[in-house]
Amino acid sequence: MRSLFELRSCLEAQASQLAAVRGEPAVFAEFEDHFTRWHDLLRGPAVSDEQVSDYFALIRRFDEAVNKATDNSFLVDAMENLRVHVARVRRMAGHSQSRLEASASEHALIARAISRRDAALALHATHVHLHNSVEHFRHSWRPAERDAPEGQRTTTATETPR
Repeated sequence: MRSLFELRSCLEAQASQLAAVRGEPAVFAEFEDHFTRWHDLLRGPAVSDEQVSDYFALIRRFDEAVNKATDNSFLVDAMENLRVHVARVRRMAGHSQSRLEASASEHALIARAISRRDAALALHATHVHLHNSVEHFRHSWRPAERDAPEGQRTTTATETPR
């Protein structure tokens, strides 16, 4: 698991920087608006599974816009391969409304940085988002791992999930 997030950090940070330099500001300003609206929605009462699916669809569209803005087919290919694994991890961790709310705010900041052509902020906002994502996974994943029968555990009690 550690390796997945290390690679994700490198690739997505580079992609957000390139998108800030090469992307169309108006496209990412619109994503900032969408993520801000989602942040407000996710702060409300319980969110339905359909709304969660819609939110993840927005993230996919954002990722596709970042991919296009990088204008780097090698980076896009690597990120697409990585996203298959990230989606699996996301399913394993489940979702919490508070994490989704924070994610929407983090994505809004990344989109804002890209729309303002601030590559440094895009990089740092991406790192913060990925850090929070991996921490959520670690906290979500460990209880289920701890409860697994001894022969089915993939880590020891003191080991970090990989």
